Amino acid sequence: MLSMLFPLCPCPAFGYSDAMPKKNQKIDSSRSGKRDASDARREEVAQATLAVIARDGLDRASMRGIAQEIGCSTGVLTHYFRDKDAILDFALQSIINAVESSGEGATGVLTLDQFAAEVSSALPDSLDNRQLWKVWINFTAASLSRPEQHRRHHLLYEGIRDHWSKRLVSLSEAGAFSEPIDADEEAALLFCLIDGIGIQALISPRLFVSARQHGLVRAHLTRLPWVATASVDQ
Repeated sequence: MLSMLFPLCPCPAFGYSDAMPKKNQKIDSSRSGKRDASDARREEVAQATLAVIARDGLDRASMRGIAQEIGCSTGVLTHYFRDKDAILDFALQSIINAVESSGEGATGVLTLDQFAAEVSSALPDSLDNRQLWKVWINFTAASLSRPEQHRRHHLLYEGIRDHWSKRLVSLSEAGAFSEPIDADEEAALLFCLIDGIGIQALISPRLFVSARQHGLVRAHLTRLPWVATASVDQ
């Protein structure tokens, strides 16, 4: 879904402080193998955390519950993450990374239909995406009452808006539009639309079925001065 905007970084906040080699540091192949295994284990913890949050809610996503989801002890978790907050940070980051990946390999996207399909890939129109949206909404709700989560979520929202702004700028530079657009303004509008559709689709799934979700996105994007609406071979 949400294909997540900030790459996984060597940052203590994500329990990743020693994940990357220092400048001019030789990489030992055995250490590289261990690092790969460590990364895979972290990702496994992140996926288990998302599953627990989607099923039981953020407040019930305890270290014990996450460990049970994986089938390990809490000691295994603390080997990779210093505490529950570090796990939640890492899990939330995985969602943002999902948002970013929605634009990867999309350099050939130049038409309304192509971009609408790219944007729509972030919508809760599949089981996997709905699960991720449930997690996202849990984090959003927590940001309203928890100062630290509010600060973190504010930065993430800024990052997502920046992601869409850059995508629109790249489209403009590639000649997708017949006249200039305000990329920042359009990105803000687009993100509000995606966020709103996602929430409505979870609350009223019978009203906001997949076709309607995609249709709303396309209807919004038709406002832009596209040179072409569909590819020649479509």
